[in-house]
Amino acid sequence: MGRGVILTVTSGGSESPVKVKVKVSEVSGVVLAPGVVHLTYFADNQGRRAWRALALTSTRARTEHAGAG
Repeated sequence: MGRGVILTVTSGGSESPVKVKVKVSEVSGVVLAPGVVHLTYFADNQGRRAWRALALTSTRARTEHAGAG
């Protein structure tokens, strides 16, 4: 994918955000359950590279699922 992304990062208790350009590539996601997605991507922050992963949930999907039973 190779898109640049601007992330807002707070550092050391400072209330003013610092903008950092992070290059994101190789993004993929897998649906684990209704309203739950596991996302993985490769991040390059000024030469500091790492694989990242996170789980995203949808409040709307949880509410709809809870009401279904």
